[in-house]
Amino acid sequence: MVPPVVDPVVPPVVDPVTPPATTKTVAVTAAGTNDASSLASTYNFTAGTYAYTITGFNDGDVLNFPDTNTPTIINTSFSDTALIVQWAYDGRVITVNLSGIPTADDANIYGTTSFKTAFGTSSIQ
Repeated sequence: MVPPVVDPVVPPVVDPVTPPATTKTVAVTAAGTNDASSLASTYNFTAGTYAYTITGFNDGDVLNFPDTNTPTIINTSFSDTALIVQWAYDGRVITVNLSGIPTADDANIYGTTSFKTAFGTSSIQ
């Protein structure tokens, strides 16, 4: 077998590879679900009345609510890896059900300050 001839002047062609995404942005305008476990995710919520479920919320993820009011954290069990974040203003209520959060974080979340401590200072806006 004859080895291939390589021209020393012309570099070999390398197929460009697009790196995989590391973040995603989700525009939330109505009820639905989304999995945040594989990418750092930013959820931009539009004012309205609806429930939305996010699984796998963790460090690097962001809940971005309308500017008119600060959301409330509802954690009825500190060991079920789930909690509720609720935003309300002018008769509109957004309820975000977070599930699959790390047990160590769940045990320490009781308000927006502890939420930011667990997931990062920008995690809830």
